[in-house]
Amino acid sequence: MDLMEECRPVFGKVLLSLLVGAALLPAVAAAQSPTPSIFGLLPNSVKAGSAGFTLNVLGSQFVSGAVVQWNGAGRVTHYFDATLLEATIPASDIAVGGTAQVTVVNPGGVGSNALTFLIVTGNPVPVLTAISPAKILAGGGDFTLHAIGESFTEQSVVLWNGEIRQTKFVDSNHLAAQITATDIAEPGTASISVRDNAPGGGTSSALEFTISSFVSSYFTQVAVDGGYTTTFTIINTGGIADEGSLTLTDQAGHPFTVSATEPSSPAINNSVIPISIPAFGVKIITVNAAGSPGPTPKVGWARLDSSSGMLNGVATFQTRQGPVLTSVAGVLPTQPQSNVTIPVDNDLSVGRRTGFAIGNPYANAIRLSITVMDEGGHQVGDTIRLVLAGHNQIARFLDEFATRYGTFRGSMVILADEPAVVFVSVALLLYQGPTSQGLMSVIPVIPGIGTNLP
Repeated sequence: MDLMEECRPVFGKVLLSLLVGAALLPAVAAAQSPTPSIFGLLPNSVKAGSAGFTLNVLGSQFVSGAVVQWNGAGRVTHYFDATLLEATIPASDIAVGGTAQVTVVNPGGVGSNALTFLIVTGNPVPVLTAISPAKILAGGGDFTLHAIGESFTEQSVVLWNGEIRQTKFVDSNHLAAQITATDIAEPGTASISVRDNAPGGGTSSALEFTISSFVSSYFTQVAVDGGYTTTFTIINTGGIADEGSLTLTDQAGHPFTVSATEPSSPAINNSVIPISIPAFGVKIITVNAAGSPGPTPKVGWARLDSSSGMLNGVATFQTRQGPVLTSVAGVLPTQPQSNVTIPVDNDLSVGRRTGFAIGNPYANAIRLSITVMDEGGHQVGDTIRLVLAGHNQIARFLDEFATRYGTFRGSMVILADEPAVVFVSVALLLYQGPTSQGLMSVIPVIPGIGTNLP
């Protein structure tokens, strides 16, 4: 027997062992690889025809060598860790609209669940949530209307009563449209919407824009009850009769019903007080709490509307403790601003406090920031953030936000966080003195010019 014959059984066993081992390798790998699971895709949709992109796959039990599959076909995959894979998706995968099934396969062929990726055909339907301004006086000049919302594209246009106006795309949440003097030549209303063209697209729901025959100004602090009474002295500064109304709103944005009286006239209980004044005439209206008086002050604000723009005046609120007059404060009408400054000189050791009253003239919420500056012009503390719901009013003292402002000299800058958004405000100065109400002064704020804050 030669050497080959003697070795043949051995070679046969080795070969059989190798073949069996090769057959078992997938099973061994499968046994060693856990079952992956995916629960998120970033992004989870793209527009058809877009360029290739990187898909982040979020999940668990991924192992090195795992492959992201797109409709069952593997894509170049980078393994980060057991919870994150990154796959390269070419433009050819998203050339047409539809859906794709995304899975992950660990070494050994162990597959995950599938998630659906959406390939969107065409533009989205825009969503319009707010416009600014929402009201303007008839007969004015050209102006820019800001449309705020979602899903705007560079093809989006603002519609004025269904007609396209020149529109600038700022970002996906903001468009700026040019409105002409012809559009607002007469009082009335206009329907504002946003449209995006096909493919896809559509027209948003509409918001109403008011072209007013009234000129509006605001008394940002009105107080009744709890010892408070407010008197409005309204003057017609023109040579012809003028008419309008006082509309009172409480701090929560609801109608502020008061008992309004004029000399030699019966009281009326309402939140809207009609006004008619002859040329160069004066009307004095005192408002108290409607119904039985209570111990707690009720605070709000008022809008003065004038048909010819000639009504002006002052609101004076006073406090009493029993028969004793303890405080008198006058509030001048203010115009909306987007940036104001209030000087601060606080000293709680003598009861001296500085604060503000802010009103939101919009039906939608606005966001404001308050930056406190010391005497050297440096910011002190964190910026104070406020969200003021539609038609709401807030009155606060600076030391209520932080005790460091109890003894402080400097200023506070109040700024609207969104483009073209405005608010109305006054400064409140209180000397606590010997009474619980204290001596109050209400002064105009200083309109801001720049917004280059630290």
